[in-house]
Amino acid sequence: MNNASLAKQKQINLRMQNHQAGRRHRIIFWIFFIVLAIGFFYVIRQPAFRVQNISVSGSGLVEAKDVKEYVSKKITGYKYFLIPRDSLVFLKKQNLINDIFQEFPRLSSITVQKGKKLNIVISEPIFKNLYCTLDPDSGFPGGCVLMHENGKAGSIAPRYSYAPLFSFYSSGINPILGTVVVHPNEIIRVRTLEAEVVSYGMPVYGYIYGQGYDEILLDTGESFLLLPRIRILSGTKPEEIKKTLGVAVEDIAVKKLLLERLDELEYVDLRFDGQVVYKRR
Repeated sequence: MNNASLAKQKQINLRMQNHQAGRRHRIIFWIFFIVLAIGFFYVIRQPAFRVQNISVSGSGLVEAKDVKEYVSKKITGYKYFLIPRDSLVFLKKQNLINDIFQEFPRLSSITVQKGKKLNIVISEPIFKNLYCTLDPDSGFPGGCVLMHENGKAGSIAPRYSYAPLFSFYSSGINPILGTVVVHPNEIIRVRTLEAEVVSYGMPVYGYIYGQGYDEILLDTGESFLLLPRIRILSGTKPEEIKKTLGVAVEDIAVKKLLLERLDELEYVDLRFDGQVVYKRR
């Protein structure tokens, strides 16, 4: 065998040795990885790394025991047959909070403290806004929900004959709990309009979204359809109210009608380029 053949054979042998060494390294790596994975899943299944108890506190109409039962079911069992749902390693606080909000839309805040004892604190808002759909035939409110300040429908509302909350009305289907029914910026705009009108001594009951124009409902204690209204263009701003209604109430006769004989008023219309048109019953 000449020198060239010997050199070639050595290269072949070296490649085979490298291949076998690489194969041994891969086998060792996978054995190590499998042992490590088995050890990891074994450890996270141990009680020290899992939720052992759930505590829910808070006051309101949402019962703490109902939230506790929901969370308990939520973190029972396994993901992908391997990962315990109550594992402290894989339990994500924000995901759990989002799930609770979705299940209990009445809640306004939720805090979760992770640990072997899962501490959950819930709270409900003092609702200030009501949202109702209007029956297209009768004009009366249909389904109503209590609305959070962020515009989300929080809870089915009782059917008041005379609602003590500021009320938003529009046509359409009944709102779904947990969804935004009025944009929070729109709530701010309308409540600012309310404050402007109230500053003239006219109590406000609610706001109606219409197709051609919107209406501010004035509060006279009458039934819904008999409440006097201020007709305005959609998107009206407080300064536009000030330039029309604010100027109009400076007239003694108009002010007397609006403040002292409000129950005789059918509507005030502010849509005509700064002019104020009103109609008595």
